[in-house]
Amino acid sequence: MDRLPPVLVVGAGLSGLTAALTLLQNGVPVRIIEKSFEHRQGQRGAGIAPRAMEVYHFLGVNEINRDQQPIVPLRTYRVGGKEPLQTLPMFPYCEATPSRPYMNYGLLGQDIMEGHLRKHLAKYSCFVELGTELRSFQQYSTHVEAQIGKVSDPDHPEEVINVDWLIGADGARGVVRRNIGVTFLGETRNETANLVGDLKVGGLDKDHWHIWGAMGSDLVALRPTKDLGEGGFTLFASGLGINAKTLAADHDALFKWVRTVTERDDLTFEKVYWVSDFRTNIRMANKFGDGRVFVVGDAAHVHSPAGGQGANSSIQDSFNLGWKLALVVKGLSPPSLLETYTEERLPVIAEMLKLTTFLLDKNIETDRESQGTSWGRGHEYFQLGVNYRGSRITLNEDPLGQVGVNPYGDFKVETIRSGDRAPDAPGLQPLGSLFDPKLRLFDIFKPHYHTALVFANDSMQAGPIRIELERLPRGILHSILLFPEGSNDSNHCEVDGMVVDTRGHAYDAYRVKRGQLKAVIVRPDGMVGAIVRDVRGIKRYFGMILWDMKRLETRL
Repeated sequence: MDRLPPVLVVGAGLSGLTAALTLLQNGVPVRIIEKSFEHRQGQRGAGIAPRAMEVYHFLGVNEINRDQQPIVPLRTYRVGGKEPLQTLPMFPYCEATPSRPYMNYGLLGQDIMEGHLRKHLAKYSCFVELGTELRSFQQYSTHVEAQIGKVSDPDHPEEVINVDWLIGADGARGVVRRNIGVTFLGETRNETANLVGDLKVGGLDKDHWHIWGAMGSDLVALRPTKDLGEGGFTLFASGLGINAKTLAADHDALFKWVRTVTERDDLTFEKVYWVSDFRTNIRMANKFGDGRVFVVGDAAHVHSPAGGQGANSSIQDSFNLGWKLALVVKGLSPPSLLETYTEERLPVIAEMLKLTTFLLDKNIETDRESQGTSWGRGHEYFQLGVNYRGSRITLNEDPLGQVGVNPYGDFKVETIRSGDRAPDAPGLQPLGSLFDPKLRLFDIFKPHYHTALVFANDSMQAGPIRIELERLPRGILHSILLFPEGSNDSNHCEVDGMVVDTRGHAYDAYRVKRGQLKAVIVRPDGMVGAIVRDVRGIKRYFGMILWDMKRLETRL
């Protein structure tokens, strides 16, 4: 039996790949297996929320943000299929700000995003094992024993491995969740059947997301995508009383039905890349882990595709779990830290299910005349307000206190409390540098360490906090001294960086007044873990994350 690597990831979709990459960047070896014989095909979860763009930036997968495309306007049609009824944006356009550099939804095929993530795994000599399935596993107090086999040869002797931890990213029908005693309550919407796929279509412009009909009866939506080349469109369709399985398998029958709904005999269907049918499920696990086994993404929650929240929420599951599991694997934190994965993510996912179900019902209840309006989404779907306020591993010593808020937050109010998303701030200049101030906080935050932002007038004022930060285990923290504009501190300090906030963006975003001493601890997932004013606050926060220092010193 082989006990390495310590973590087995089951499933190589976005959530599984994100979990694997986060762990690898934390120095934790991973094995990742995928039941399918080939890598995923198709656009599928193509929407990229602004918060997901930030996560990909932190992970260094900048190809996704580079390649993403803007969402074209929606266009609905009157009876007859050719005369436009409504033309409007799906999401409101927003200008980027210093604290929010990504402010608009983008689109990129899920297959392309997964390909970029796999290339980054390869940098760590980690490769997805295709055609390999988890057949069963047994959990013990010290490890998980997993039985793995090749899908192509069910009679071949199983490979039995021991791993310390198991992450199930194997979808709603996967093995992992069903074997850890976790419920998956919710509902299946059977009133309509749905189709999704990628096609090559002639006769439509590529400047609009074309929609015919209404969700309450029959609807066809064709979204253009450059990912598939000239004439490439992604299909979403729903219908009452249709045999979606037959339409998915019989392309001639599919084309006939689409022409009937669109009333467009002039459309030509030149190629079908893939088509699949599904029923809308709205379900959530009652907890996202048990002992040494965890679930992320669709293995933990499924919902309506309305709102484009699924893939974006799934990668944030993995990003939340990854840094915590890495600290536990390294012996720096107690296993109890992993309980906060469910505690923090479950309220967010519950709110996400409410939002997406509301949108689904709104779409179904709206007639053809207003169907385009019902597809509109608000700022809350950007996920920039998603927060973990109230988590037991957050600490807020700000005089304003800890104000409760919806797990999805309030996009219009840029507050800063522990548990919130940490804002960006450009215009930072390393002290003594003569170059233009091009450094920004988002280039400092990484998934393999905490970042301590120490706001102070000079290094003398920051001294006690800086000395306390130096006591922490090497490698888990980067400490940055942030001085206000005009500072010129010549003292050399044992920190990872001393910068001047030349434009005041950092002081503004983190609500710090000139001359004030404040330390903001940003977690590896880009969330604010603590806002403290002195050494005691530093000790309190890391006392919630790490083993106590005396015990830690004996383990290192």
